[in-house]
Amino acid sequence: MAKRPPAERTFQHLAETVKPVRAIVHIGMPKTGSTAIQRFLIQNADALSDQGVLHMRPHFRFVSQVEYAVVACNQANRLIPDRIDRVRFGVSNLEDQRALTAEFEKILDKALEQTDAQTFVISSEQIAFWLRRKPLRKALDRWLQSRFDEVRYLMFLRPMEDFILSVHSEAIRRGSVRTQEEFVAREKEQPMVKTALNWRADFGDRVTVLQMGRENGKRIDLYEQFCSVLGVESRHLARPAPANQSLNKFQQALLRRMNRLLGPLEKRSFRKVVMWRSARLIERTLLSWGPKPRLTESQRALIRLKHPQPIESVVSNAFEQSRHANTSDEVRLRPRLARAK
Repeated sequence: MAKRPPAERTFQHLAETVKPVRAIVHIGMPKTGSTAIQRFLIQNADALSDQGVLHMRPHFRFVSQVEYAVVACNQANRLIPDRIDRVRFGVSNLEDQRALTAEFEKILDKALEQTDAQTFVISSEQIAFWLRRKPLRKALDRWLQSRFDEVRYLMFLRPMEDFILSVHSEAIRRGSVRTQEEFVAREKEQPMVKTALNWRADFGDRVTVLQMGRENGKRIDLYEQFCSVLGVESRHLARPAPANQSLNKFQQALLRRMNRLLGPLEKRSFRKVVMWRSARLIERTLLSWGPKPRLTESQRALIRLKHPQPIESVVSNAFEQSRHANTSDEVRLRPRLARAK
């Protein structure tokens, strides 16, 4: 008798159960407040539960729920693509990965049996980074569909000009010595729009794409925007402390100078690491008041040339229907069905 594929064997035990809740999967795109959203979910887990939203603490010691990207790889019979994460999770082959996934599935299924929540929320950057191929995205969706009545996806995009300034700051923190002019000139194409289009092509109106911190051209609170998709009230929920903020001009100048002096980040001696940490302390405490970097007109023109389709047009046109799919009436779910005994 032919062996059933792992996905079929995994789904078989759920075939006669009633799926419990709706899942909203936040696909964490780079530099769009993903870490802030994840800290917000962890910090407000109890308060969100009171409003019918369940967010499980990440299975691994991260704020991002890497485990769902691991599940997708496992369902598609692919190893985790990141070598460092394979070492970190103790995965050297598919058997190790299946055991890791099975352990998580038991914990998840038990939580779903016990919860009365109507909305289950997931947030992971690795879903965006690792699932760039259609079979992996489809594998995750099949696995989620086996456990939930409805599965929706959410991603935020950021205008390329803001995005590139933020990425430049992050590059300096990671050892770059490039000036803003050099960074913009050498910046490679970022596949944000392509990623969003791929997910939309696969799952249609189940994918909602929003511009980070903006609605109808007006700036709004990111957490309020996120909560509106979940269908919960955000006013009384705690906001985490800001993290990973862009460097100002003075901070950039200091850290770029230190990067030149100390050399590549991965090759620094203990003494150089101490010097680097001292410089970071200085930039955070004494230089936090400096002016923010701004793009010149020539830099803006170059970015528009490299990225002719602006993020705003993708969100407002190609994704107009999915943006309005999660109105306040739409996110009210039908009562949770009891899981079959």
